[in-house]
Amino acid sequence: MDDVERELESIILAQPIDLTALRAFSRRKGGFQNNKMRIRVWPKLMDVNRYKVMDFRQEIDPHRDDSQVQCDVERSLWNIEIIQTWRDSYRERRRQALSDIIVSILCRNKGLHYYQGFHDIVSVFLLVFQDDHLAFAVSERVALSYLVDFMQKDFELVCQFMKIVLVIVEAADPELHAHLMEANMEPFFATSWLITWFSHDIKRLDDVARLFDAIMSSPPLYIYYMSAAYVIYLREELLETEADFAMMHSTLARAPEKFGFPIETIIASADELMKLFDVDEIKSIVTDIKLLQLMNSKKIVSISRPCFTKTWADSDWTLLQQMRLIPNKTWPFNANVFKVLWTNGWNLTFLSSAKLRTLEQQKKKENQNHVFQSRQEQLLNNAAKAKANAKAAVEVEPSVIDYVLGAVDEVMYVMYINARMLRNRYEKSERYVNIAVYKSLLVSITVVVSGSMLYSWWNGSHKLQ
Repeated sequence: MDDVERELESIILAQPIDLTALRAFSRRKGGFQNNKMRIRVWPKLMDVNRYKVMDFRQEIDPHRDDSQVQCDVERSLWNIEIIQTWRDSYRERRRQALSDIIVSILCRNKGLHYYQGFHDIVSVFLLVFQDDHLAFAVSERVALSYLVDFMQKDFELVCQFMKIVLVIVEAADPELHAHLMEANMEPFFATSWLITWFSHDIKRLDDVARLFDAIMSSPPLYIYYMSAAYVIYLREELLETEADFAMMHSTLARAPEKFGFPIETIIASADELMKLFDVDEIKSIVTDIKLLQLMNSKKIVSISRPCFTKTWADSDWTLLQQMRLIPNKTWPFNANVFKVLWTNGWNLTFLSSAKLRTLEQQKKKENQNHVFQSRQEQLLNNAAKAKANAKAAVEVEPSVIDYVLGAVDEVMYVMYINARMLRNRYEKSERYVNIAVYKSLLVSITVVVSGSMLYSWWNGSHKLQ
């Protein structure tokens, strides 16, 4: 784990979690860094408790959009690179899960209508989370907060409102806008960008997920600014293109594949555009009367609803305490001093060679080699006593306590997923509850025992000094 990930860990392990700081972190290079971190961060942004998600398949009923959903799903899960090597049987199972998620969302929210492209967004959540239930929960929140304008009965209002993309371009680059207007351009080239968050046009999952980091950390209107930023990025290519509607539209529609999509550049440009030209500023330069009336009405949810109503969220550890999956007790040692790392509930305590080398270098600088050697021997002995086949590490280092608590959090999540799978297997019998409690108690005892050992060892080491 590098310093950037450690900083992100410190944010999501705090209680409460500062969502403002989390959203600001999405602007760092690489955003939330990897999918393992996104599994923990995205639910926080969408106010989803990833330990308490419903069995969405119970909500599936015949729906008016079933046939259209099925048509799109049958063509899905092809364009992203990492899934092109899937076996056909596995692809079909994932497509069935995708279909179930979409239909469940539509059945639960009668006011939402399916549109072609919604499956692209849900596919990203399915691939990133690798958990159907969590993908459903986050997809539903995104649909209700970010995509509701696209999920109306028809696209009439959206088609009118899409003109805001060209208005933003006009405000930022009048010359480019004049060239586009000379070709009588309409904003329909950006339809795929807007309704799929570019996930239909970008082939690498990591790149798409990085875009989602920024979009989910921004107001719903942000995708329009991002689309305008990409048009401005293509300035040179567009100015060199003849002012002909067909040629201009073709250039823009195929741009992500032909000219690439520099993600960090586009995000920074979109942020700058949103800062310079907010909604009020855009209204002041709009010349289209119908567009202005639409912006002043409450029909466009992207404008009428508050951007973010929550600035704080409970940490996963707190959510687990509230759900009684872990004892409501503090650590048996000082969490600001000790760090305990283990990989799963069955291996209790481990020894990290890399971290020990770091500790060794620090102790050499302090001319306390004899103290370090004594501590190293104690660490090895404690690890051997805890588990004969230990594979990873225990260490004591104040600067890395966050990483340890992150490992604890991941262990509890894996346990929760296992319990939920058992629930499905035993058809909601109470047996899965007993198994979940048993596992939780086992890991809790592990924490107490391991922590107590380290606490005793730490006090003993200081007495030696």
